[in-house]
Amino acid sequence: MRQLELTYPASYVGHTAWRGEDDDQIGGALEVLSAAVEYLGRKDVIFELNIAKSTLSEAERETNDKRWAAEWIFKVLAMLTLRGDDKSAQLQRELLEAIVRLAPRFVIADANDEPTAEEVDAAERVLAKAKRRRRAA
Repeated sequence: MRQLELTYPASYVGHTAWRGEDDDQIGGALEVLSAAVEYLGRKDVIFELNIAKSTLSEAERETNDKRWAAEWIFKVLAMLTLRGDDKSAQLQRELLEAIVRLAPRFVIADANDEPTAEEVDAAERVLAKAKRRRRAA
């Protein structure tokens, strides 16, 4: 008899994606955001977010019930986009991957990467299989 897959409540899954406390995970969104703040410069981020220095520090440590505002994530992503270098692109990808881990049906694909011949063959096999299933139904 096949064992049922364990399901975790959304609160646990969301917490581990945010904090990165899962063994399989490289790092959570909060860790990547902190790295982005350091890379962009704390002073510039504080100015763009229009917050006090202590508010950012408390949000990074999640002390005194201070949390990252969702809007801040998008502003940091925009700042990384404007910076436009390789390190910024890497931080953007890591942050988006931390978010996408919550929806495993999706992946982040780099538009600059061309698919390999093996990847193209695999995609064609999947499409052919889907067509056969539709015809059979």
